[in-house]
Amino acid sequence: MGASGSGLYGNGGLKGKETAESKLSLDIRSLKPGLDPGNTLTFMWRYRDGHFSKPQKCELKITTHDNYLLFHTPFDEHTVGLTWTDCNYGGRRPWFICPGCGQRKGKLFLKNEQFLCRKCHDLTYISCQVSGNKLEELNNKLYKLAKKLQIDDFKPYELYPLLFKPKGMHQATFDRLRSKLEWLLIKRAEAWMASCHF
Repeated sequence: MGASGSGLYGNGGLKGKETAESKLSLDIRSLKPGLDPGNTLTFMWRYRDGHFSKPQKCELKITTHDNYLLFHTPFDEHTVGLTWTDCNYGGRRPWFICPGCGQRKGKLFLKNEQFLCRKCHDLTYISCQVSGNKLEELNNKLYKLAKKLQIDDFKPYELYPLLFKPKGMHQATFDRLRSKLEWLLIKRAEAWMASCHF
């Protein structure tokens, strides 16, 4: 097993793959309640393409049909197949049919104005890119936690960010997440100190 920074994409090699986390995604489970034919679903995303960029907006309207969905985006319309499978304990589960590979998928990603699966877009996960780099692994965990706590403009090098309990979050959940954030910030500071060569 190679050391941190080794491999095809590490230590000045090829540019790393784009990550699934940096793209808008649509999970079929979030659509399931509204998949009756004839429905129109509307989604509005605010997202950051990378940790420090300005928030972007994207609106998507989906018109449902028997065996396909029509995606209306600001730049185009896309038809995405829809299929169902029976579950072991009753009920049925919906799936997207990826327009790129024709396989059943639970999640599609928006890249280059197309909704395709992760493999068709050649996306990886952040956790795959940072494996072995302790500082980046901690940064990744901190960004995920900051998102749950709804911290705007989070910076992992600020030791104690100002925190407010998000509306609707239980106090016990907030206290647990805040404690975890504080612990991870200390671990990140320790990892940063260990990486410095004084």
